[in-house]
Amino acid sequence: MPSGQNRRPIRAAARLLPGAIHRLAHEERAAAADQKLTERHGRPVVELPQGGSVTGTYQGVETLHGGKLAVVLAEEQVFVVPIRRGPKIGAGTTVEVRRDANHGVSVEAVATTSRGTGAQMYLDGLLAVR
Repeated sequence: MPSGQNRRPIRAAARLLPGAIHRLAHEERAAAADQKLTERHGRPVVELPQGGSVTGTYQGVETLHGGKLAVVLAEEQVFVVPIRRGPKIGAGTTVEVRRDANHGVSVEAVATTSRGTGAQMYLDGLLAVR
């Protein structure tokens, strides 16, 4: 259209489904968090499914907009598990993480050397063993 001519504004109405903005924001945050962890650890990020378990190196807790995640570095992937509080286990500890069907999560240190019996502590559904 040559300049100087009258232009009519285009009026179109679009309606989003209920919850669409919330869902898109959640997906965007999840993708950004996965990308951040993938870059940091050099491996793809996977959420540990309910009923699943993994053994790997505990990397600590990542606090994101959606909540806290325990991060476990396995051989080929980084596993994340939603938690309320972090276990009293230091980063670099070899752990086994289990997620049951009721959203309960247990993080247990795997004995690599014999140091006697471990102390157990329950934290909001988390079992931390040292």
